[in-house]
Amino acid sequence: MGTWNVILTLLPLLLAVDAQSGSVSPAPSPVPVSSGYNCSTGIAKLKPKEIDPCSGTDAYAKLGACSEYMNGNVFTPSANCCVSVQSVWSELPACFCKVTFQSKFAPPGPARARARPLVCGIKGDLCHDCPQHFGGPPDLECAASIATQYKLPEQDACNNTTAYADLGSCSSYMSGDVSIPSAECCDSVRQVWSEEPACFCKVTFFSRFQSPAAARARPLLCNITDDFCTRCPAHFVKVSARVKRNYKAIVAGISIGLVLLIVVCCGLLCCRKRIFRNYYEKVDYAQQCNEIRSIEGKPTIFPYSILKHATNDFNSESKLGEGGFGSVFRGVLPDGVEVAVKQLSAKSQQGNDEFLNEVTLITSVQHRNLVKLRGCCLKGKERLLVYEYLENKSLHQAMFDKPRMQMDWQTRMKIIDGMARGLAYLHEGCHTRIVHRDIKASNILLDRDLNPKIADFGLARIFSENDTHVSTRVAGTAGYLAPEYAMRGQLTEKADVFSYGVVVLELISGRPNLDLHVASHATYLLDWAWELYEEENLIDLLDGAVTWSEDDREEALRVVEMALLCTHSRATLRPSMTAVVSMLAGGSELIIPKFARYDVRNYSDLDFKFSGTKSDKQISGSTVRSNNSHGEVSACSTNNSGVVSCLEPR
Repeated sequence: MGTWNVILTLLPLLLAVDAQSGSVSPAPSPVPVSSGYNCSTGIAKLKPKEIDPCSGTDAYAKLGACSEYMNGNVFTPSANCCVSVQSVWSELPACFCKVTFQSKFAPPGPARARARPLVCGIKGDLCHDCPQHFGGPPDLECAASIATQYKLPEQDACNNTTAYADLGSCSSYMSGDVSIPSAECCDSVRQVWSEEPACFCKVTFFSRFQSPAAARARPLLCNITDDFCTRCPAHFVKVSARVKRNYKAIVAGISIGLVLLIVVCCGLLCCRKRIFRNYYEKVDYAQQCNEIRSIEGKPTIFPYSILKHATNDFNSESKLGEGGFGSVFRGVLPDGVEVAVKQLSAKSQQGNDEFLNEVTLITSVQHRNLVKLRGCCLKGKERLLVYEYLENKSLHQAMFDKPRMQMDWQTRMKIIDGMARGLAYLHEGCHTRIVHRDIKASNILLDRDLNPKIADFGLARIFSENDTHVSTRVAGTAGYLAPEYAMRGQLTEKADVFSYGVVVLELISGRPNLDLHVASHATYLLDWAWELYEEENLIDLLDGAVTWSEDDREEALRVVEMALLCTHSRATLRPSMTAVVSMLAGGSELIIPKFARYDVRNYSDLDFKFSGTKSDKQISGSTVRSNNSHGEVSACSTNNSGVVSCLEPR
């Protein structure tokens, strides 16, 4: 009997050894859930988009090569399977995310779907990239009932704890900058839930954050599988039935009051206009985004959060300047590149059309004397333009802000020549004729080497080949406007030539076109320059802060005469910008037509009359009327920047 007992004992072991030595391989072990992405539980609960991202694609056909692996027949996917996986991920990421995290396969399909990208060597971070292809974040189903049936105890569960400090690593997720919490955030969430459950329940269901839904979604997205709906109420105080009734009565009263208020407001015409305006603003916003994306060169559309962070929340310490259209801030992008961010004011005259016009024009033209646009941003009513950063700000700030920048004649001549070349390119050098319409010292920016770059193309207009002029509403800065444009709205390239001449006179004289701190006869720079020209005393116009050599003085006087020719009252007698470039190089003869002074002051050829009783045409601002020393009426226009231009007949 003892021998049989030994045989019976060893028989199962012998059979097991025989089975292991047989030719039949054991069935492959199913892939454990832990081998998939650790964010799978949270992403699986995200709401799917209304339109199926896999519809109308060949994704399912391509992924058919993985059927053996998905059914559990093989332990690892084949090479053909992984090639298909890589193809679908690169071409149809939204569909691939759906198949990975919200698949309807039978077991072990779901676990294998989550493991497949990892096994096939997908480089992307699906936990970070996939949430954007789904709807809103998940929410604990009991959130509403807990908010109405419970309240917080008198003693704060988070006092004397480090919970808030520990959860600080989730700030990017809570502020909406990222769509799924980071690994560091999830580690903090698990730690606080384990050590301070009462505090964590308070933060989850009774948070004071800007986005409470994000707080309730956080444990799900971090794959905490505990039942919060069952465990958290133990840390709250049950609301009595009487309090509930009072609460319901208060809510009902407030609701009725709000309904009545809404009914009254809806009856008002202003409310109706506001509704329509908001609707059309949204339509305009979508249209502008589409138009910007269709621009040749495709300018970068920056997220608002990046520009807000780059400028330190548009801090006043980062402000480079401020004008009628908004403020300009210095910023540093995440890659370390310095930029200038122009934040357009909602109250400015530069609307959506001017914003889109500037993005289109600067993207389509490239010249060393034109400022470069790095991108733009649209968010609600916010409109931002991102330019290259120029260290020396604007010509206006360099010349007129204290302390003034010391510039010798050679530097000023370089700026004069660079401005001329930039305008010549706009008028004749690029694929289409462009008139800037707002050339002034504050729109000329200076780089590190004081090379000028023309900026602010919001008012620029494009001309067709056959256009001799365009009749348009007057826009620009008073004091720099050509007379035919200011009075009749006739726009040509010669309007830019006139403005350029005024800026050149400012640069050579070192004073603005309107200066109330000098003698009355020299208040208006252009008038004073013509008087000095008639008296053959132009040397008095030269900036006394510059040390002039004989050659420099002679060259400067020649440039002054060129600037006076640019400001001639008759547009046809002004030179083109190409001719100006040639004059500056000494290649063209300079002749100022006779009686130029009379023409500038008379304006008789412009059919312009002063009525004396009716208000004059407004030029980008308000119009004021005054009497000059001869008892005649003058029309002065002032803009938001305080620049004034007066037109006085004699």
